[in-house]
Amino acid sequence: MNAEREEKQPNEVKKIPTGKRQERLLAQSVVLEEAGISRLLKIATVAVAGAILIFFIWANFANMEEVAHTTGEVATTDTIQFAQHLEGGIVGEIFIEEGQRVTQGQPLAQMKSEDVLAEYNQMHAREAILALQVAQKRALINSEPIDLSGIERPLFDHMIAESVDFLDAQRTSLASQREVILIQVKQKEMKLKKLLNQAQANRQQVQYYNEELEVRRPLTERKLMSRLQTLSAMQSREKTRADMLESEGDVEVTKLELDEKWQNLRETEDSFYQDAMRELDGAYSELTQIRTTLPRLRDRMTRLVVRSPVDGVIKEIKVNGVGSVLGPGGEIAEIVPLEDTNKVEVKITTVDIGHVAVGQDVTVKVSTYDYARYGGIQGKLIAVSPSTFVDENGKDPYYRGTIQLDQNYVGSDPTKNLLLPGMTVEASIHTGSKTLMEYLLKPIYASVNDSFRER
Repeated sequence: MNAEREEKQPNEVKKIPTGKRQERLLAQSVVLEEAGISRLLKIATVAVAGAILIFFIWANFANMEEVAHTTGEVATTDTIQFAQHLEGGIVGEIFIEEGQRVTQGQPLAQMKSEDVLAEYNQMHAREAILALQVAQKRALINSEPIDLSGIERPLFDHMIAESVDFLDAQRTSLASQREVILIQVKQKEMKLKKLLNQAQANRQQVQYYNEELEVRRPLTERKLMSRLQTLSAMQSREKTRADMLESEGDVEVTKLELDEKWQNLRETEDSFYQDAMRELDGAYSELTQIRTTLPRLRDRMTRLVVRSPVDGVIKEIKVNGVGSVLGPGGEIAEIVPLEDTNKVEVKITTVDIGHVAVGQDVTVKVSTYDYARYGGIQGKLIAVSPSTFVDENGKDPYYRGTIQLDQNYVGSDPTKNLLLPGMTVEASIHTGSKTLMEYLLKPIYASVNDSFRER
């Protein structure tokens, strides 16, 4: 019986021992084989296949930007502007600090003004005095009211009152002199009239004596009248004739004296007006000189405040502080013009140069300002060097590109995050676009293109 058992053993299938987990898995596999592929699995397979198909269709049309990444810096400028003071002097106030943005015409500093202000006020007062003198003399010469339209009021009201009073005094003085001379003229005219009357009376009396003697002479010759009476009549006639001649002489003298008085009146008036004309000429001449000088003093007053010549950023303050002595033409500050910080110079690698062209859009990131917070600056590539340069190590060649930025600040506030010469930047030059499918198949294209060419 044992022999039979031994003969049957080789023909029997040896049973492999299994665990419970294996039995469970085998049972599930048997169930799946018996049940076939489930509907849910079919749906999932179709969905995945559809998603892959849709992805490939989308990838064939979805454009992706191609950019050339470069580095560089904000272009340095050779056109540094200097805020200077023409005459020089002592610094009174400083309104700025280094790194501050300033606008054209903004006050930067002020020089001490005491000396210039004193000189200006003195000259201004002298101008008012001379203008009053000119107005006064013109009114005096033309016998018209004084014209005060060119005099600042109420600044010089006290001077105006004095000038009007002086004009009245001069007119009163002239009137007094005229009155004295006219009184003398009137006296001479009265005397002349009296002498003329006296001479006329004497002349008439002489005529009477002549007529009397003509009557007496024949009578005396006939002894009808006393000769003594005739001689007495002749004596009276001669005396009257002498009085007549004396009166006529006095008349001529009085006429001369009267003419002299009229001449004195004319000379007094002429002298008065000539003096007024001479004073007018002198005052007008000096007034003209002062009015030529005053604008220069006003300019000096204006230039006491040193202003920025351009919109820019203060690079360096050149004076030590308030009280510093500045020579003529001395510099207050150096200013970097803002228009010169609108350009960036970048290094374009020889690998990218074939894809770069003037006019392409550029996005610039400024290293010192957080790109995630402030963003970048848009610009355009405006120039590319015709040949290569070598970097500081003398190894890597590059082309120099110039980018014109749309703005010279980062962010939305023009007064903050300003660009300064020398700031480092990263620039992305937009060279074109490709579909996502082209990017995915690029390695395959390259492999196929390079295949089957080797010997």
